[in-house]
Amino acid sequence: MHVTHLFSIIVALAFSISSAVAECCGGGECVSWNPVPGKPGKPDGEICNRWKCADGFVHGNFQCCGVSKCNVFCCNCDKKNGKVCRTPKTLLMDEEEQVLLGDVDMSAADETMFENVNVGGTGNMTIEEFVRYFGAKVDDAELVAKFELYDKNGDGFLQVGEMRLA
Repeated sequence: MHVTHLFSIIVALAFSISSAVAECCGGGECVSWNPVPGKPGKPDGEICNRWKCADGFVHGNFQCCGVSKCNVFCCNCDKKNGKVCRTPKTLLMDEEEQVLLGDVDMSAADETMFENVNVGGTGNMTIEEFVRYFGAKVDDAELVAKFELYDKNGDGFLQVGEMRLA
């Protein structure tokens, strides 16, 4: 077994144990980009404006593939009609897992996730911490725009109360 494969398994197990309710639905696959001025038909590679979820549902920028509200990381999505994420039927969680997830207070799950991402432990998540979670760079225009959208008080930080738009 390769060391990287073993490491991946250990990280996955640790994450699943420490945040069993942090089911993340993701944003989906980008199907349309904002046009680059002067270059019709070519994607700019920075801002995706239309995403397609695993079940074929297409949504706009800064939304998630959850069937209901999700936090800023497209995780801890509210359950609706027995589903959490927009996935093909073959990928749905079994009924026992759905019941377990439905009984969890999502604000507590959001707090746990926030603490894991806010590595400085300040209670104020920086743009650097936010983009690091996604494995991106601070100049990723899409993530910067998403960060600013969720930064409701405009102080340049995210607090745990700002992890959901509604």
